[in-house]
Amino acid sequence: MMKMLKPMQNQTPSDYESSGEAMPQVMAVLDRFQGVITRLGIDYAQYRLIVGVKLKLANREHVGLGATVNTNKPAQHPLRTSFLLYLVIGVLFAVYLVSGPVFYMLSAYFGILFVMTFLSMLTSFSGMMLDPHDHPIFTVRGVSNRTLNAARLTVVGMYLLLTVAALGLPGLVPIFIRFGILAFLGQLVAVLLLALFSFTLALFLYLVVLRYFDGERLKNILNIVQIAMMIGIYVGSQILPRVSTNMLLTSDVTPRFIWYYILVVPMWFAGLPLLAMGKVTLLSVLMSVMAVLVTVVLTGVYAKNAGNFEQYLEKLNNSNGTRHKQGWYFRLTQKLFARSQAERTYFDFGWSIIREEREFKLRVYPQLAYGMIIPIILLFSFVSIGDALGNSLELIRKFAPYMLLGLFMGIPFGLWSLNFSAQPLAMRLFQRVPLQQHGLLLRGIINAMFARICLPLMLFLLVIFSAVGGVKGFLTSVAMIVLMYALTITFGRMMFGADLPFSQEFSPTNKGGTAKIQWLQMGIMLGVMVIAVAGGFLNSLIYAGAWAVIGVVLIVIMGSGYKNGVHFDVRRV
Repeated sequence: MMKMLKPMQNQTPSDYESSGEAMPQVMAVLDRFQGVITRLGIDYAQYRLIVGVKLKLANREHVGLGATVNTNKPAQHPLRTSFLLYLVIGVLFAVYLVSGPVFYMLSAYFGILFVMTFLSMLTSFSGMMLDPHDHPIFTVRGVSNRTLNAARLTVVGMYLLLTVAALGLPGLVPIFIRFGILAFLGQLVAVLLLALFSFTLALFLYLVVLRYFDGERLKNILNIVQIAMMIGIYVGSQILPRVSTNMLLTSDVTPRFIWYYILVVPMWFAGLPLLAMGKVTLLSVLMSVMAVLVTVVLTGVYAKNAGNFEQYLEKLNNSNGTRHKQGWYFRLTQKLFARSQAERTYFDFGWSIIREEREFKLRVYPQLAYGMIIPIILLFSFVSIGDALGNSLELIRKFAPYMLLGLFMGIPFGLWSLNFSAQPLAMRLFQRVPLQQHGLLLRGIINAMFARICLPLMLFLLVIFSAVGGVKGFLTSVAMIVLMYALTITFGRMMFGADLPFSQEFSPTNKGGTAKIQWLQMGIMLGVMVIAVAGGFLNSLIYAGAWAVIGVVLIVIMGSGYKNGVHFDVRRV
């Protein structure tokens, strides 16, 4: 990279035509806007080279949904794979626009599109947006913060635009067929505006967090913000079905103004196609104004502070320099999960590494957020069924404790991520310090991950489900936690081979394991549904107790398996 940067000041766009750069068509489009980009205070030669470098790196990392698909074939471009997968999803979403009440149809469509777009920002592109490692490399070569930030956002924005195009363009076809060319153009503008809104909203939230926090607190807050945004987006998307009774409107009837529609952000973008269809009402005008005005304001605020974004990212490379004092929760869980002194040492070791591994948190926390979202969505479904049957509260009491199992969907990905570290060579320590029992090291680290990342979320849901289900809900929830812990140490033993934990660097060459994890998660989802449905209908403590007994038996069996069946090859570090 340093060799590529050295001559950047003297290069022109024509110098790159035969350089084997990634996506030459995209770079050619950028060349047409060279004058505009330069007038924004950006060094175009530097900007163009950095964009090219980042595109090459992003292609190698299989950005987007294609990251979970095996793209080892030379002719198969990872971006093309990701685009085609999103296009299939977009075709399925277009079904919402084929028929039905126009206002509800558009609101539901933009709600789903907003969820998918914003989650793409958080799960697929947050690593590119929040990567602080290239800042010192480029800035020492005279690259300004504004130029570097523009290059970073160009790459992220390009991938997001392709994602939104794949998701949103199929929906334009039924709009054109049903309502004509003006509605088609209004829908197109609304889709592009939604993409820009999602983009700037994520940037604005990250900017605020980076501005007001630093050190380890910043890293923790970023993870919390990501989880909160994912849960908030999913829960918010469930509001649309709840207000559907007020949307029973045909395509020939103008929608009535109801004040709380304005609080549902995705509904704003339905205003533009409604106006294009000739439905000029207070509601459609107000929604269109909100969509345009809020997007412009967020874009302007971020543009004014774009240079500071790169400066704030440097905080992610800095530590506050203070020694962490272990609190009561650590001491309690250490005593609970680690009996011998050696295992307590390994528990402390794993706890400390997980606390410092920012990449681990950025990868695993969103997966656990999905696990928290699933119980919420299923409970909404039970409320809908219960409303039809007249006993929604009773259904929630029966099924809610089993929804805890949804959290287990994120645990296999967390176990797999324990293989990787930002400093894998540090594990060479065990080439000098002999391990008496390799299994205790593995179990201590897995227990630390479970106690630090998974158990707090389980306890949070335990309190909620106990309040809803009473004593039976509490006991059933405890049984499900025991089962999940047993499955965690079982899967942990199965997923580790001869390599020490934290002994590999997370890179595109070893990223293929995510595809297997996704298949495993699909199997887990099926198992969770079977256990939950059976448990809800049986509504018996005997059923829950049986699963708890199975969990205890697994824990005992795996205890001997860890002691006698684990052996790491420390020479492979």
